Amino acid sequence: MRNKISAKPYGLSASSKLAGVYFKQANVFASSIYGGFIGFEPRFAARETYQRLLRLLVKLYHSDTPHYGKEKRLCRGDVALLKKWRIQKGVDWHSSYGLVIGLDTVINGEGLDVTLRLNANGWFCGKEALKGIAPYYYVFLINEDTRHVEVQATDYLEFHITRTYGDFLSAFKFRPVDKGIVMVIAVVRPILMTKGDKRVYISENKHYFKAAVIYSIGIFEGQLHSYVAKTANNEPAVSARAKVAWQSS
Repeated sequence: MRNKISAKPYGLSASSKLAGVYFKQANVFASSIYGGFIGFEPRFAARETYQRLLRLLVKLYHSDTPHYGKEKRLCRGDVALLKKWRIQKGVDWHSSYGLVIGLDTVINGEGLDVTLRLNANGWFCGKEALKGIAPYYYVFLINEDTRHVEVQATDYLEFHITRTYGDFLSAFKFRPVDKGIVMVIAVVRPILMTKGDKRVYISENKHYFKAAVIYSIGIFEGQLHSYVAKTANNEPAVSARAKVAWQSS
């Protein structure tokens, strides 16, 4: 008869339990962000795209270094990590078309005002097959307190290679948020020409579509938040010292 061995259940450490909590929270936000975007843009749907976003959100949680006993927050971490979300392969959005994008975010008593500013003076088409481009934008407000993700979208603009363009702006209004993130995704549709009648049209050809996160800003305690990387002992990652004087030998 074999001897029976009774094994005690393995107890997770406090840090391991917290890591599990943050992973679950990251999964909730990843599902909402991905679902909100794919709801508008099903052509970009892919399991790998979702998994890349989830990994970034987990990393974003761990980039926050709160004081002892406080919960980690996405909005207090390195939100610039979200711009590394690779929605599709091989996309360098800004250098592809020469469009200059600006973002103004203003918090007031009535809520959050977000203004996109686009300068198209130096725009160009990088591919000979393109006769123009049609860019448009999605602005996400990720509310950490309510775990709600709101998405607003612009209409698309049309830029044709035979014309010159200037500045454009689009304004958005959101409800007040205490802790959250503003994120902007840019999408570009191609303008092509038919072979027969030389008719110009906005194409649905996935080969020429481009999408990328171009902005991400944190909001903490109702104010725009600037992330500062810290070391494990909460000291600045780079310390400055006074200059050392030369001495004659």
